[in-house]
Amino acid sequence: MYENISHTVEFVTPEMAKVYLSHNTNNRPVRREKVQEYINQLKTGRFVLDPYDCVGFNTDGVLVNGQHRLMAIAESGIGGWVVVVRNGNKDAFPIVDIGTKRSAGDAFDIAHITDSHNVAAIINKHQALRRNYLSSLGGAKEGVKSILSRFEILDFYYQHAAVINDITRFARDFSRLKAKLMRGSDIGALCLYLILDKRRDINTVKSFFTGLYRCGDELPTLLLLRRKLIDDRDAPRAAKMTSLMRRNLIATAWNAYIAGRNLKILTFKRDSLVEFK
Repeated sequence: MYENISHTVEFVTPEMAKVYLSHNTNNRPVRREKVQEYINQLKTGRFVLDPYDCVGFNTDGVLVNGQHRLMAIAESGIGGWVVVVRNGNKDAFPIVDIGTKRSAGDAFDIAHITDSHNVAAIINKHQALRRNYLSSLGGAKEGVKSILSRFEILDFYYQHAAVINDITRFARDFSRLKAKLMRGSDIGALCLYLILDKRRDINTVKSFFTGLYRCGDELPTLLLLRRKLIDDRDAPRAAKMTSLMRRNLIATAWNAYIAGRNLKILTFKRDSLVEFK
């Protein structure tokens, strides 16, 4: 059954990719976001040979795996190295893609990165924040999908490992407190966003969140924010703030905090984005 299977490592040019795609007659629906992810990797030199995944053809010569990578190569005009398997069992295709895919956290775990799943969650949410994805701070019935590939997330981590590790520990400490005002991954993502994207001092950022959890009357703006987050925490699901509302609430309080303004009432926009300063 398997004696005719062959595998090679090939540099697939755009022309070769088009030829291979001409045999793409029985595959799953194309996910354009996946094609674009590979195009971005090709254009930035981050498209790497994955020895554990392949461009695969069955015994009838039909392409059954790797269509997204081939489309990215064809559309970008940039070649890339791939493993190509031929004469695969055509009866195996229906079950190939239903197994458990490795998450970013799994990739971090394999790389022996401490607190792997928390680190991956924080980076994913940070990437969503910098793109103004409104689901980046979990509100009612909302979450955030992975934006970067596993390779890109690891690359981003290694570029900023010291600050990411520091912030992950900082956020984890707050997630263990009894007052569950925010998810640890939300705190970590906001910290990274303010430090890496808004160029704010790490100690100033930490002081903001420390004050939020432990403030008294001496920090009225943070006390107002704390009360609103507690009210939202205790509200029924149907009455909880959306991610946009939570983001704008926190951004409004942050902007007042760094400006040294003590607010008497914390009001915020509900239907348009408030930028962090």
